[in-house]
Amino acid sequence: RDWSSDVCSSDLVKAEAEAAIGLGFWHEGNLGHAEARFARSIKLAEEAGEPERAAWCHLHAFRLAIESQSRAELGSLLGQARAAVPRAGLPALTAYLHTCVAKLEGQRGNLSEARRHCDIAQSLLELGPNAWVLRSNEMNRACIAILQGDLAGDSKHAERVLALLELGGGSETTQVATEVLMAHVKILEGRLPEAKHRLDRIVLKTRRGSAAHTAALEGLATAQLTEGALSDCASTLEQIEPPADRSEEHTSELQSR
Repeated sequence: RDWSSDVCSSDLVKAEAEAAIGLGFWHEGNLGHAEARFARSIKLAEEAGEPERAAWCHLHAFRLAIESQSRAELGSLLGQARAAVPRAGLPALTAYLHTCVAKLEGQRGNLSEARRHCDIAQSLLELGPNAWVLRSNEMNRACIAILQGDLAGDSKHAERVLALLELGGGSETTQVATEVLMAHVKILEGRLPEAKHRLDRIVLKTRRGSAAHTAALEGLATAQLTEGALSDCASTLEQIEPPADRSEEHTSELQSR
């Protein structure tokens, strides 16, 4: 790449910034804003001739859509991601594609297929290690385990996620999601005081309205419902707030450039 080209370097920097902002919106629960940022990042990366950046953002967009879009829209985004990933030629990107598909299959109840994609991702990560993708893959494995009633397997994979988070680079949302998952294991084991203690701690340390705070409140309400504390459960659910859109004053100037 010719870094003397102002157009190329400028578009790449903008693409990376848009992707970072998109991830921030995603972690806050502002999915519409995140989707728009990823779309701009893809466009800028493709204009800059950066297939790796474009592929990462195609995958972010697809993974985000799993949380919010229809099956038809998911099919289109998956096709775009599958076309973009080979152009970058990195094992970690292909592994991330498989972790996304594993997530989708798991949500559809196809647990054996989800596990197969996790296995493929694991093999690819041995060729091109990436701690962030490995965390996602271990999180998928933990979710599959708990859906299959394998509480020991769930705890094992969740502990691996937390160990990887200690190495750095993980988001608050990922850490909280892992801790909430572990709290659900405590609930299923009948260890409600331990589960409630863990969830109370998460609620106190996360920002109201954030995706992390909401996940912790939902987990706490589940624990309270399980022990029959219906009034406490109702009170906890009332604390859940819909995520507020961030105003444009908190976003980058990139949109106007």
